[in-house]
Amino acid sequence: MPASATVSVSGTTATFGFVIPRGQDGLNGENGEPGVPGPPPAVGESTVETLEPGAQATVQTTYSSPTATFEFGIPRGATGSAGTTYTPVASAFSIAPDLPASASVTIDGGIATFSFGIPRGATGLSGTGGNGDNEYLGATITVNVPEAGDEDYVFGKLKNGSVLGIGDGEKTALDIIKEVLFAYNGFEDPTVTFTPSSATAGSNSVTVNITVSGDNANSNLGVTSDVKFYRKVGSGEFFPIGSVVGITASSYSESLENTYTGLQTDDVTYKGVVEFSDGDDQGERGSEKTYSFQTATFDPSFYTSVYLNNNTLGAGVATGNRDIIASSVENINYDSGASIQFKIETYRYTSGTNLAETTVAGTSTVFTGQGSHNFTLEDYPVSLANTANSGRREFKAFVREIINGATGDWFPAQTKVTFTPQYVNVTAPDISASPPSLSTPSGTVTFSGTVTNGNHVFGSTVQYQLRENNSLIDGTNNYSTASSISLSEDIFVDISDGEANTYRWYVDSYSTGIPPDLGSTITFSANTTGNSSPTLTSSPSLGSFDYPNDTVTFSGAVDNNNAQFSHEARLRLYQNSQPIYDSGWSGESSLDFNEQVEITLDSDGESNTFYARADFRDASGVETDTNLTSSNIIYNLDAFSPNTPTLSYSGTLSSGGGYRTITDVPNGINPNIGNFTVTVSNPNHVYNGSVTLRLKRRAINPIPGIAEFANVAQTVGAGATVSIVNNSAFDPDFSDAEAYYVYASVEDALRAR
Repeated sequence: MPASATVSVSGTTATFGFVIPRGQDGLNGENGEPGVPGPPPAVGESTVETLEPGAQATVQTTYSSPTATFEFGIPRGATGSAGTTYTPVASAFSIAPDLPASASVTIDGGIATFSFGIPRGATGLSGTGGNGDNEYLGATITVNVPEAGDEDYVFGKLKNGSVLGIGDGEKTALDIIKEVLFAYNGFEDPTVTFTPSSATAGSNSVTVNITVSGDNANSNLGVTSDVKFYRKVGSGEFFPIGSVVGITASSYSESLENTYTGLQTDDVTYKGVVEFSDGDDQGERGSEKTYSFQTATFDPSFYTSVYLNNNTLGAGVATGNRDIIASSVENINYDSGASIQFKIETYRYTSGTNLAETTVAGTSTVFTGQGSHNFTLEDYPVSLANTANSGRREFKAFVREIINGATGDWFPAQTKVTFTPQYVNVTAPDISASPPSLSTPSGTVTFSGTVTNGNHVFGSTVQYQLRENNSLIDGTNNYSTASSISLSEDIFVDISDGEANTYRWYVDSYSTGIPPDLGSTITFSANTTGNSSPTLTSSPSLGSFDYPNDTVTFSGAVDNNNAQFSHEARLRLYQNSQPIYDSGWSGESSLDFNEQVEITLDSDGESNTFYARADFRDASGVETDTNLTSSNIIYNLDAFSPNTPTLSYSGTLSSGGGYRTITDVPNGINPNIGNFTVTVSNPNHVYNGSVTLRLKRRAINPIPGIAEFANVAQTVGAGATVSIVNNSAFDPDFSDAEAYYVYASVEDALRAR
């Protein structure tokens, strides 16, 4: 075959085609050397990554026996530029009758010019009365635009390959041009809705509302809309069930409701469409939907609930019988031949949610009728008594559906009923103690009490402990599930610090939710006694004082009767209300002192009063006995006043008229009428003080010229006792029968100042 070359031009593209003959086959060559063994066959894997526009395509190969992995990177195409919109222009011209019709398109800027070459018809025979050429065309024109796809409109409503049928002889060239240039707006599909979306579960019929709505963009060009509704049963044909035609508005919305009965036998399909009268068949536009029989889905929430006529056994009660009732609302699948059945289960729980026991309490018969159904467990024994597994008991209902002999699963009800123990309060006991008090700072005491556990029927545990000053005493925390619990603890009680200790029982109904309880209290406190006033002595005593100066030793003492309870005492010596000695606070059982004081006694009147004072306080510092004082010891010249002297007579006296008379004295005689003795004590002799003692007489009826008071005798003495003894006669003149009083008087030299 000889070589050849061709050139074809399409638009602005020139295509060169070359045909080059293959040479003659040569002789077979010699076999080559065996090649190096290749790698074992690889299992190929590949990955593809999209790269950015303009990036270089990549490929990478990795090999990990026996797998070869190819990684391809392929760039994404760049966004194309906007297309060009051309303005169409058409022209037509006649050509010879024997030439084929032609059509061409030229582009010049934004103008696309369509040129049609239309063969002129041959000159026909002269007709009767005819006088010219026939202007009507009878040829067929096919649009040929190879660059356009078969689905793309080239111009107006023409596509590549569109045929213009002109052979009816009724169209002129101008008619053809008008037809080519005319184009409708796009025709939109309608919106079709079907309500409901599916048939009701268990129902044999369905009522469907079909709505067809949309826009007619060509209504201004005289195009009308026809809305049509169809239905078909099973695999049959669609048949119309309604329509609305000739709608001239730019938008439309039409609805139709239709009911079909017989879903259990056949499906039903509905369709809604629109047709446009555009003079060029656009066909139907719309959608369809099929309805099938829907078996009812079993939903236990439509069926059942659980209630009890009594959901408690009572406080402290662990067993009893109760009616447990499960009820359905409605057998919703009755039309589908469904039946329902109930089951009630009971659950026994321990603490928390740990399942300890599951029991089927009862199962009902199968209910086939329509409407509500009840299932009752009468007098079902409910027990919460189990010392090993105390906890709540729950009852839950289940329901299942039976359709055409097929039994469904059990579904739980939405509600359940729970029996929980109704706990009673457990009261802490009053506390008793033996011995009830301590006579010593410490000792062992037995505390006791009794607790009644009203929750033992539930297996409830009681926690009990002894508390000292509201704190747990180590080793006294215990647990018991008995109905009656005897509490007893031997506790060493120590109140040597002087602080009181309070004891009580603490009881907790373990894990019942009932608040714990504290019993009555008993208090052990220091058994204290009152304290006595201090003692105070001095040496030398006032009677042995070496006037006017002397050193006196004062000795004081007091007992702290509560030293064993950490009580403290304080002992002080005061002179004239000013402390001159202070022991400070001390916890000793007894305090004493020996304090020497230099004292001067003279006639300046200085006070020298001494006393001891004791104060006491407990371990917390609170004073208990305060300002307990001893008797005063006075060293002072003013300590004593002179005493009244005593007067005695050794003769014979007789009473009369409120005074004493001397009897047996003859008138006119001056007898020795007796001895008068006057004695007085001198308490200030210790200060070297002296007294003047006088014996006086006074006439009852004084005689003129005679002194009213007359000294009979006088003496001065500094001893402890001063006396006057008068052995001489008064020598009164009794001739006038005068009577006399006799007096004694004393003067203290120290007080005479």
